[in-house]
Amino acid sequence: MKNILIGIVFLFGTVLGMLAATQVGEELVYKIPAKYLTFGRPAEIQATSKILHGKRPENGKILYITGGSSGFTSGNEHTLSAALTERLGVPVRVYNISSASQKMIESFSMIGKMPKATEKGQIYVMTTYGGHRATTVPNASLSGAFFRTRALLRHDELRDLINNHNLLEEPFMSNSGREVTDPKKYMAGLDKEYTSSVGSHWLKYFIHDKVRRMNRRKIHKSLFTDKDVYPEDDYSERRLNSTARIFANPNQQKRIEARHTRYSNALKNAIKDLTPEQIQQRKDFALYSLEKSKELSDTKNYKFGAIEIPIYSPLFYDPLIYEYRTTFNEQLRALSEEKNFPVFYLDDDIKDLEAINNWNDSGHMTNVGRHAFEKYYVDALVKFMSGDEGGVYGNVAIPSTQNEPVSQD
Repeated sequence: MKNILIGIVFLFGTVLGMLAATQVGEELVYKIPAKYLTFGRPAEIQATSKILHGKRPENGKILYITGGSSGFTSGNEHTLSAALTERLGVPVRVYNISSASQKMIESFSMIGKMPKATEKGQIYVMTTYGGHRATTVPNASLSGAFFRTRALLRHDELRDLINNHNLLEEPFMSNSGREVTDPKKYMAGLDKEYTSSVGSHWLKYFIHDKVRRMNRRKIHKSLFTDKDVYPEDDYSERRLNSTARIFANPNQQKRIEARHTRYSNALKNAIKDLTPEQIQQRKDFALYSLEKSKELSDTKNYKFGAIEIPIYSPLFYDPLIYEYRTTFNEQLRALSEEKNFPVFYLDDDIKDLEAINNWNDSGHMTNVGRHAFEKYYVDALVKFMSGDEGGVYGNVAIPSTQNEPVSQD
């Protein structure tokens, strides 16, 4: 029976993979239920489905959250949707389309795939960022976007920036390891129109992941399970207590502390040997990405904003990290005032997040951490969707749950 099921899965995947390999990979998401496209890292493949299939609640709002893995682990869509609905007095549906290693320029490209709002005040986009993580080499960031193999999203907006908007001529693109300024030559090694298709990668991972799942269990109830990464009962007493018990184990604490050390050292090593010119190039690229995200959001009638995600307290106050992120925040605030979009940032660490069981490492929260952070997160999101101009959030008085009308501007 298992061999028959494996054969069926293989044939089904082969057919879809052949279709995808004909450069229609992204279009498959429109035609095939998302549950049949869930493989590998669910967050990455689900992000495409949420963009293409996300529905605005009747007489309500959509909030898209973009950013990297730290943004993804910082909020549960179900509870954020419920909390914002209660606070704002209108139905709100939150779609967290963040995923591992997602760069700011990728968030810009994802905005290009979102449906245009017929009027303002319907769709909001909040990009999460870490001021201490604005260290990506521009060329590496662009290459990473085009070489992602587990998402069906095509980066048409990035291609357009390169081909038609002089991205390669920006000062931050120089002296970064690749001096090609001809768009066709630059894209020849990156764009899947010139190399392999999204679909061929999808087929490989589809077969690998599904067969591995079948081998692990005799018969799985559903081989194609489209379930949320974070369940609705993420903050149930049972789940929170279970996490606390696991993290209280001395051996587990040693492992978590080792992860903190590795994560912290990696961040500091990414900064300490950079020259001032290299630091500014990388910050300029991040600022450029946010500026373009704002401009693209305007063309789609979205309200765009950015929010700094908290980091583990000892790392927050490390002199090297502190200097890097605070100077970036100063530049970002200046840009936000010039381009008229709100930025919510931290001037202090969040005291509720100091305990070790709030963090898997110094950048990624557990469900205990998400639960502790949510009241601050919701407070900032309510301000954002109500027309606030941004500013400091965190260890401030959290308002009561009275309804706050959403700005219709």
